[in-house]
Amino acid sequence: MKRITLVVLSYFILLLTACDNNKTKHSNETTKETTAAIDNEEFTGTCTANGKIYTGNVKASTFGLTGQFEVYFQDNKDASELGLIRILFKDEASARAGGNFITAYDQQKNQTDKEVSISFDIKYRTEEDSKGTVTVNKTGGHNELIFDNVTLKTMSKETVVVSGKIPF
Repeated sequence: MKRITLVVLSYFILLLTACDNNKTKHSNETTKETTAAIDNEEFTGTCTANGKIYTGNVKASTFGLTGQFEVYFQDNKDASELGLIRILFKDEASARAGGNFITAYDQQKNQTDKEVSISFDIKYRTEEDSKGTVTVNKTGGHNELIFDNVTLKTMSKETVVVSGKIPF
């Protein structure tokens, strides 16, 4: 059930991104999402949100239309909550280059090389006044995304503070 939910949510987010960025193109143009191979390894990511720990298998994908690169996982323990964390980079090259990133407000547009958008449980996302640190380090043959005390908000200004480590 979680996989179905994750797939449906990924395609929904992809559709929203494609529709917003593709208003002037033909409506019959297809949108592609290609799943990035993560060195044929299964990585496990963890994050905390308001003190609760979430753990899941890490996935990464590139949106064919926009070139944006996302790293995400859904909690594999608690079916009562979505537990989905999603980090969106301008492109895979920016993500893999590593370094420090700032949080970006608009997830629908390509950010600069050093901006990243974060969402949690779909409704919480980075806002203009989001605080916290986001860093990507190269560790061995892969990268590790580390985010610490990042404030995410809903449209009604509810907040959640997330921290975590996600190898990709």
